[in-house]
Order: sequence, then C-alpha cells, then structure tokens
Amino acid sequence: CKENCGVFAHSIEEKGIQYQVDIQQSMPMLSLDPARMRQIFYALLGNAQQYTQKGTVSVSIRFQKAADSEGILTIKVSDTGMGISPDDQKKIVQPFVKLSQMRGTRADNLGTGLSLSIIHRMIEKRGGTLEVESELNKGSTFIVTLPGIQFSKQTPQDLPRGIAPKNINHRIRSVLLVDDIPMNLKILSVIVKKMGLEPTMAFSGKEALRLMRQRPFGLVLTDLWMPEMDGAELAKAIRDLPGYQDVQILAVTADVENRENFDMTAFDGILTKPITQEQILQYMRN
Repeated sequence: CKENCGVFAHSIEEKGIQYQVDIQQSMPMLSLDPARMRQIFYALLGNAQQYTQKGTVSVSIRFQKAADSEGILTIKVSDTGMGISPDDQKKIVQPFVKLSQMRGTRADNLGTGLSLSIIHRMIEKRGGTLEVESELNKGSTFIVTLPGIQFSKQTPQDLPRGIAPKNINHRIRSVLLVDDIPMNLKILSVIVKKMGLEPTMAFSGKEALRLMRQRPFGLVLTDLWMPEMDGAELAKAIRDLPGYQDVQILAVTADVENRENFDMTAFDGILTKPITQEQILQYMRN
C-alpha cells in the first residue's frame, strides 16, 4: 500500500497540494492481488490529483477482522477539489462519461476515461463496493470496501527485505518517456528514477523524434493513444532514425485490445498500466 501511494507523492506535492497517507497501525499481512490493488490506487489517486488544484489529497487504509483468517479492507481517497454533482455521481463510473461540472479544464476534453469504470467492475466482481461522497466546490471521497480479504499474523516488518534484481542491462540508463498527459509522465518519471535511470520527457511524438535526433536513448516508453502521431506511428518512425534500429521501444497502455487497435510490430514489448518497476526490469535483463 505504501509503495502504491508513494508513487503519487511527488506529483501531488509539486502542485502545492498537501498529501497525507494514514495506514492503520499494526496492519496484518493481507493476501491481495498486487496488480489489482495498483489499479485501484492509481485510478483513485490519479483522479484526485487531476481534479484538485489546492488543499489536500489524503488516503486512509483500514482493516477490520471479521473471522480468524479474513476481514474487510477499506480504502478512502479524499480530495478538496471541485467536487461532483449528485447527477454526475450516478454516472461517474460509466466509460468515457464527461462530467458536466468539469468544463473549462483539460479533464473535460478527456472525460473520465476507463479507469473508474474498470475498477468499479473489478471491485464488484470481487464482492466489494465503490462509493463516492461529494459536494460541489468542497471535494470528494471515494470509498472502496473489499470483504473476505485473507490475512496472516505476520506483519510487513517480519518479512525479509527485497533483493535487487540481477542481470540488469546497465547500458540502458537514458530513458525517453512519451505521453501527451503530464501527470502520466510524472508518474513514469518517478518510477524510473527509483530504478536509477535518467528519464527525459516528451509530450508528443514529434517532440520525441526531435529529442532522439539530438541525443541517444537506450529505452523508449511511449503511450499509444496520442493525438497527431500515436505510439505505434512513433515506434515505426524511431526505427527509421539512424542508429535506433535496435533500441528497445515499449508501449505503455491500459488498452487490453491494443493489438486490434494498433500495429504493434515495431515494439519490443507492452507495459500494461499501472506500470511497475518489475515490468520494466524484465526488458532490461540480458
């Protein structure tokens, strides 16, 4: 939980917003699906950051034992953003719904995307709930409740620390990140910096090509859905640049049907959002 929350700390605080994380003390070790939990945190924290211009974004995590080996996990993500009208609260988890109270912002052009609708269905299939409490001009709180979570008596402090991955290709240091959404670039930048890599950000395919003509990069991570030049078109253009025929190019996407929507032949691999260090590392090993 701390790792998932921590990825957003820099980008939230960079906006001048206070960031608070409150995790229940003596939290037992929970049996959770890491990929699913990352999706929940990334969707809710990304939403809170996107629609909050001042004040606070906070996370609260609680676990209540309901039996000898299982209990109920409750996650609350609150913000002091613009809030959501009662009518919009009813449809916020529907795919590609634009919220009427968000006019005049970049988010209005993008809509709510798939993230909230995806995690809503995922949580319901798990027997849980996703609820929203909100008031216009005061903020919102999203509440995830997951029942039947298995736990053990071990605590995180009882477990051995992780071992750094071996066989990393250390020639890959300079990484080009390409996405037209600044928040996505900031999150990716935090992840690769923690890996000891040196990220450079580009906000379009054209800017990425310009940067690559100026200096060498060992790895390119690019979003697929971008205006003017999408990620697949960019990957093909990179392959045509002198000296870049063998560079590793990875697609970054939440689109599970990417192979039907794009020609993926120029890519070396696909990273499915939310991105983790482990996903990137598998392509850096010899």
